[in-house]
Amino acid sequence: MAPAGPACHTGERSCFYRGELDPAAPHEALPALERTIAERASAAGAGVAPQGSYTAELLADPERTGAKVREEAEEVDRAAREESDQRVAEEAADVVYHLAVLLRGRGLSLADAERVLDGRRER
Repeated sequence: MAPAGPACHTGERSCFYRGELDPAAPHEALPALERTIAERASAAGAGVAPQGSYTAELLADPERTGAKVREEAEEVDRAAREESDQRVAEEAADVVYHLAVLLRGRGLSLADAERVLDGRRER
C-alpha cells in the first residue's frame, strides 16, 4: 500500500531518500516544482540563472508573471467549456506553475495558500 503523503519530516517519500525516485508519487510534484523554482530564484539572485530559464525570466518580471496567471486562468475556463478533461488538466497545471512562480516572487509558497484554505475549512 502506498503512503497517502510524505513519510519523513523532511517532506520526502521516506527517511532514506537520497535522490529522485521513479516513478514520482503524485503528492511529490508540487514540492519538486517549488524546489526547482527556488533553485532558479537563488541562481538568479547570485547572477548565475540558467540561460533561457523561463522561470528566472518570470521571477525578474512580476507584472509579466501576474499577466501569465490571468492568461492561464482564462485558458482553464475556456478548456472547461470547450475541451477535453486532459486539456483542462494541462491548463490547470499551467495555472499552478505560474501561481507558484508568482508566490515565490513575493516570498510566499503554495503552503501559505494551503494554510489559508485550512483556516477556512469548517471544523
